[in-house]
Amino acid sequence: MFCKRILPLLLICILMLSLCSCGILKSRLQNAVNNGVNDLIKEAEKNIGDLLVTTDADSEDKEQEYVYFVDDVKVLEGSEESTLETLMRTSGSIHECCMAIHVTTATSDISSEADTVLSSLVNDRGYEGVALLYVDIGNREFRIVTHGTGDQILDDSTVEDAVRPLLADGEYFNAFCTFVEQTASILGMGKG
Repeated sequence: MFCKRILPLLLICILMLSLCSCGILKSRLQNAVNNGVNDLIKEAEKNIGDLLVTTDADSEDKEQEYVYFVDDVKVLEGSEESTLETLMRTSGSIHECCMAIHVTTATSDISSEADTVLSSLVNDRGYEGVALLYVDIGNREFRIVTHGTGDQILDDSTVEDAVRPLLADGEYFNAFCTFVEQTASILGMGKG
């Protein structure tokens, strides 16, 4: 549509400019053309910008649909958090299961607090499948709680066995990635 509007205008202007011998008429005509073209360009940029903002917002909502990461203690460094969230987003989308990790310190009752986070993810956010790794750094404990699709990992101790030594050694990034990868692997077997 932009090309259909601008091309005839440019052709007419070029033709008129070539026919004009008077400098004043020529400069006024050039200003009018420039203003018209600038207005068209501004309108096109605005429409394209609106389209890009809408598209980015829509795709961002869809991409983040299966990710929940809270790090109250800030155990991850630099780009580790974004790398982990990308892994969580990809795995969660493939298996339609929210990959959830919550890191906190010194909880009074880790089971109860993990259940509260799980309940919030299911009831408040509407996830039908959740695999949550709840880590209490202060008490050096963790719990894996699940719902829906995520329940498949409870029948397999692979995830817990893989995560435990990494958490014990303070290798949090590796532990969290292992949790997501092992969970995705088990969920993948369930679909096959």
